[in-house]
Amino acid sequence: MSLLYSRLVAGAIVATLALGGEIAWANGVCHSVNGLNWCYNPDQCGEPCNQVCADAGSVPVADDAVWFAAQDTLAECQAIATAFGVATVDFASSTYACLEDSFGTHSSPGGLLGPIDCSSSSECPANHRTNMDQNGTSCGNESRRSICPCQLAPASTSAPAIGTMGLIVCTGLMLLLGVTRLKYRHIERP
Repeated sequence: MSLLYSRLVAGAIVATLALGGEIAWANGVCHSVNGLNWCYNPDQCGEPCNQVCADAGSVPVADDAVWFAAQDTLAECQAIATAFGVATVDFASSTYACLEDSFGTHSSPGGLLGPIDCSSSSECPANHRTNMDQNGTSCGNESRRSICPCQLAPASTSAPAIGTMGLIVCTGLMLLLGVTRLKYRHIERP
């Protein structure tokens, strides 16, 4: 039975990774919140959204109105911050902070510093594509990271989508369990 148990544990780990909420994509960490995939680059600071999404193998969401509408309330901003494990937000009429983490000392690789900054300015998405607060400032003292809505489409169509991968893993796990069960039945019968 220990072989069956180890196969079940291995299958559960694979299924958890395939179906998990956090998506590690190229050089980005992304979460799907408010209908968009919000990403940041844990290895870089001082990058506006065109670069953050490029690092994740993607491009920013094309429609500025969709981008703005997904973060233009305190509740939406808080939902995004919570997905990334940040407890607090600042909501103001920022030129670039749709979204940015807080100004401070960042490491590379590293996470986000709270509070997360969101903007009530509808011009913010167009500005944040190519610019940001502390633009070009490497991780360290007085740096920050952009959190951007990226269109996460694989660069190659040969990679299955996460939903498809989850289905493949579950089907494989069921086949493995069925074969294992038949094998044990065959051994136990005289």
